[in-house]
Amino acid sequence: AKQEKLPKVGLAAATHNRHINTLGQLFKFVRDLEDADGNKTHVHPRASLSKLTLTDKRRKNKRKPIPQSEELRKLLSGPLFSGCKDQNNRFVPGPQVIHDGGYWVPLMLAVYGARSNELCQLPLMDVYEDAPIPYFDIREDTGRELKTKNSIRPLPIAPKLIELNFIEYVQALKSRGERW
Repeated sequence: AKQEKLPKVGLAAATHNRHINTLGQLFKFVRDLEDADGNKTHVHPRASLSKLTLTDKRRKNKRKPIPQSEELRKLLSGPLFSGCKDQNNRFVPGPQVIHDGGYWVPLMLAVYGARSNELCQLPLMDVYEDAPIPYFDIREDTGRELKTKNSIRPLPIAPKLIELNFIEYVQALKSRGERW
């Protein structure tokens, strides 16, 4: 596959280890089970799958490639950002730039590199546009869960987003009584 420059086939080390961990938990559970006659199951009490785990040999900063400027320019130069035909034809070039979630979310993902659910599930009450430094409050609440406790954080609204009138967009949504 490497010589043919084909994509890598198989499970990532993290996925492989998750499966091994699940099997280990299953063995642990089965070991303590009894059948209907009170007989113990036949799983060896010291059966372990720990030696089957894999180490991810990639350097940490190589695991998730950071988009290069040229890639971002190409991504953000489409009709969605430069002008589209209309609301229903966002990928057909035209005169309109529609400033809604479909416009802002890709920009925010490119700027912050955050998880998409952190930004797509952001309620307006967690956008503090009137603060001395406008920011988003990324936190757990009803209907929204974060991957880890370290995900809870304030994110300052990027100056480029403010320059593109993101604050005005948020204020318009709030004035209409929108929640998200």
